[in-house]
Amino acid sequence: MKQMKIKLIVLMLVGLSYTCIFGQPQPAWVRYYGGPRTDMFYDIYITNDRGFVMCGVYSDTSQHPARTNLWIVRTDNEGGLRWEETFDFIDNYNEYGMSIIETDQEDFVIGGYSIYSGDYRFIGSKISSEGELIWWRQYPENESGACYAVIETKDGQYLFGGYVGRPNAIRGYAVKVRDNGEILWDVVFEPEDISVIRAIREHPEQGYYFAGGQRPNEGYGGFSFANVNEGGEIIWSRSYLSDVGPGVCRSFVSAGNGYSLFGNASYTVDGQAVDDFRVVRVGLNGNAVWDRIYEYEGLQIPFCIARTLNNGCTLVGEGILSHPFILHIEPSGEPVWSRSEDIFIRGGYYSCVLDRDGFLTIAGWAINANIAPHIQGVLVQLEPYVSPPEIMEYFPEEFEFETLLSDTITFWVRAVDSQGDSLSYLWAIGNEEVSTDTAHLFEFTELGDWNIKCVVNDISLADSIQWLVHVREMYIFSHIPDSSNLLIRRNTVVPFSIDSVAYIDDGRGRPAYRWTLIDRLDDNRRAEVGQDSAAAIRFERKGRYAVEGLAYLGDSRDSVTWEVEVRGIIRAHWPAGEVVSIRPGEEVAFGVAPFEPEDRRPRLSYRWQVDQVDIVDEDSSEVRLVFPNRGRFEVGVFVTDSMQVDSVNWELAETDSQRWTVNVAIPDWIVNSKFQIPNSKFDIAPNPFNALAEVKFELEQTGDVKLQMFDVQGRLVWTPVDGWREAGRHSIAVEGGDLPAGIYIFRLKTEHKTITRKVVLIR
Repeated sequence: MKQMKIKLIVLMLVGLSYTCIFGQPQPAWVRYYGGPRTDMFYDIYITNDRGFVMCGVYSDTSQHPARTNLWIVRTDNEGGLRWEETFDFIDNYNEYGMSIIETDQEDFVIGGYSIYSGDYRFIGSKISSEGELIWWRQYPENESGACYAVIETKDGQYLFGGYVGRPNAIRGYAVKVRDNGEILWDVVFEPEDISVIRAIREHPEQGYYFAGGQRPNEGYGGFSFANVNEGGEIIWSRSYLSDVGPGVCRSFVSAGNGYSLFGNASYTVDGQAVDDFRVVRVGLNGNAVWDRIYEYEGLQIPFCIARTLNNGCTLVGEGILSHPFILHIEPSGEPVWSRSEDIFIRGGYYSCVLDRDGFLTIAGWAINANIAPHIQGVLVQLEPYVSPPEIMEYFPEEFEFETLLSDTITFWVRAVDSQGDSLSYLWAIGNEEVSTDTAHLFEFTELGDWNIKCVVNDISLADSIQWLVHVREMYIFSHIPDSSNLLIRRNTVVPFSIDSVAYIDDGRGRPAYRWTLIDRLDDNRRAEVGQDSAAAIRFERKGRYAVEGLAYLGDSRDSVTWEVEVRGIIRAHWPAGEVVSIRPGEEVAFGVAPFEPEDRRPRLSYRWQVDQVDIVDEDSSEVRLVFPNRGRFEVGVFVTDSMQVDSVNWELAETDSQRWTVNVAIPDWIVNSKFQIPNSKFDIAPNPFNALAEVKFELEQTGDVKLQMFDVQGRLVWTPVDGWREAGRHSIAVEGGDLPAGIYIFRLKTEHKTITRKVVLIR
């Protein structure tokens, strides 16, 4: 069987003095602040003069009981102290500074919270460039809450984010204020959208993005991401649940045309709580691009992410045994290096920033070995990350391919170095060096497998690339169809062809061909169906087949195999899995999709049964059923055209008092369906109804929408929606008082799809 060629770049050594490890940045300097108390930094910001300002918590041990105050520290660009101030906003409350920015006027705005006996208060404040208090306010007044993030918006106002409400009943909260702290607008999110805001970014065209955590009604959720326009209206929200366990997003940075969300995934191993770093890459519309968990031994508590100069990301947090932890990843999400800092007795990294020269400065807390056991605020600046050269372009584009004996091919690479270092190149066949140019012409004089390598080096670091070339006397270089897996309807004629080349200097002639049809369901019974470079095969019976095209010349052979699935009327079905779990009383959609194009589907008829009893008035490709709490059921559908009948059966078996499993009894010819279930975010409840029902639908994007109601004869009854609607959730009330009892159809039509739902009105 002809295999698909897999592209693979191999980072490797070639037996020379080149190294291919990445240079981990080392600390340039370490500075301690506060003490001997329990003092911590939670956020850091690079000031306009290229110094730093940090906010956090300062323990005042002169009072009894000890108090903690909001703490601001400003330094020069090497961490030298310029000034520090503490603030006590509410009597008898402990104060925490969680987020700080420098404004365009070079003042500072801080978000945080006050706490006393479990009562939290959402605090925003502004201080001058020299640390004098200008104003502070609580948002909203006399309500519980906390602030974790603040930004200055492009119109010169300030936007705070956090939550309001008591523990276990919190809701995401954002408030935009004027320069004097007066509220312009605020918004409270639903718990299932975002329950706590941890980070905020402003987009020049898309408004504001909020990241944090989700707390749905049935327990803690996962990462949440929301988009709000400049007027404070929620455009959409997304949640990203992890298969590993729940977690919360704590920070995010821009990444190309989207963002990288950083937080944790929590789960339990042998009774022990474990938190791993998690990064979710999303687009501007909130759709996930990739989602990755980084598993490291011990507890990993994530706090902040910074984008580095090579468009990668550095992640910081608190690791095993309360040692600071750092992880660096590539733009694709691949980890490059990680380490647990051991320069302190204990410590944690809570925030980080990258300056224009590539220096990463990290703020947090640490216990200095010289003054243990006191906790101090700490700044650590790392030397710039040195990345290896990167191969950007290359030829040939395939990393594994075939060529003929005596062929010549020019190989070349183009590489860049982010530090601007000069590069050297080394080409090799196996371990034999052959060239130091950016390109090399290879002549393949012997049959067999050739390993071609190129290493690009900037003296200390290197990148490399490798090709595997199979030198043959004859091989197939293209074939039709180009896909090796086909799904077709019976009585279809499929044209197959293969093109081959041969090294014929020895005069043996050109390749011969043989085509074989294999019946997979009949003990792989074989039949020869052609002896040319092409064959047209008609598949008259449903089943699973293989078609093998063989080219041969003397002892040289090459072949391609296609797997062909031949079906009747039904192309796909749902539920598609062999076992599907549902809750008692939950509505379940059963459906089939035919091969017929949409304009021919009315020629098909559908007959649905439950326990071999016909369901009345359900001549459609999908039904939605609700099953009682106990019993065993069988759902079946027969699809008929003028020539034949196809069917699918599902068996529902009770497994316990909480869940059901759907065991699908599928004919052999229906396997591995790739069909996607239609968007089901369009429902009517209750159904049936006798007086009032609610139509709910969710739009994935803003656009023209039409919602219409028809009676069972297809006559238009009502058009409640016809026009432009924003993305998100919508609902329409349906009054049945003036309508006769019977079946009605609601049709929701957008620019990209049309969905229908049936509803029954009873008296």
